[in-house]
Formats: sequence, C-alpha cells, structure tokens
Amino acid sequence: MEANLVDGEELVPSSLELLWRNAHPGFVDGDIISSQVFRLSKSDQGKLSTARSSKVGSAEHFDEYTGYLGLPSAGVWAVSRAEVDAKGVRVIDDSAVQDGSQRPTGHAYLDLRAKSNNAAKTLGSHLRSLAQGRGRIHP
Repeated sequence: MEANLVDGEELVPSSLELLWRNAHPGFVDGDIISSQVFRLSKSDQGKLSTARSSKVGSAEHFDEYTGYLGLPSAGVWAVSRAEVDAKGVRVIDDSAVQDGSQRPTGHAYLDLRAKSNNAAKTLGSHLRSLAQGRGRIHP
C-alpha cells in the first residue's frame, strides 16, 4: 500500500483526466472565480475535494453536490490531473473509503497535507488561473 493511504484510497494516475471543483457562490463574480475556490478551509485537513471526470460527469456532479449533499455551488470548474501533477501534488481517490462520510461519486482530493499555508495558497492561485482559463464547465 502506498505511504499515507488508508484502506480504500488509491493514487489517481497522472493523466489528462479533469478534476471537478464546485465554486461557492460567494467566490464567483459572473464567470470569474476567486482563488478561494482552490484554497483549503480549516475543516479540509489538507485535503482539497474534487471529483474525477472518469467517474462522474460535470452535470451529474453538480446535481449531486447541490441536491443530495445540499451544498451551495455557482458551478463547476476544472483542472487536469496532469496540471496538478506538474505542481508535485498527489491526487488521491477516496471514493471507496468506508468511514461513514458522505462523498460525491468519484470523490478524490488534492493531498496538500505536507504543504505550508503559503505554498497551499500559491498553489490555489495557480489552479484558479488554470480553471479560469478553461472556463465554467457546468452549468
């Protein structure tokens, strides 16, 4: 088993796969997202949530996020697995972890646990730029 992975977690192989990220309405102005969309909150524990495009479509992910999970979202933006890999960040699929938590279909996280707060903020700004350049994916 890969270091620091729990039962049910697996590394997402580097690829062109997209990683969906919902944007809280407070972090969006029209079609412009703030870097807050890709920054950790205190409750994230160094794990920035995403969903894998190979396991769930953007529309389905948005509907599940806002409907089933009841969380607010102004839309879905994306970065590619390869873009994250270029920054030396692991992407871990934890959708099969059985710990009683509710996770959206295809849930994965960017593993920022070893990053300093400043490094995580810098990464968030970089990912925001990449996602903004790609544009809103859904709706």
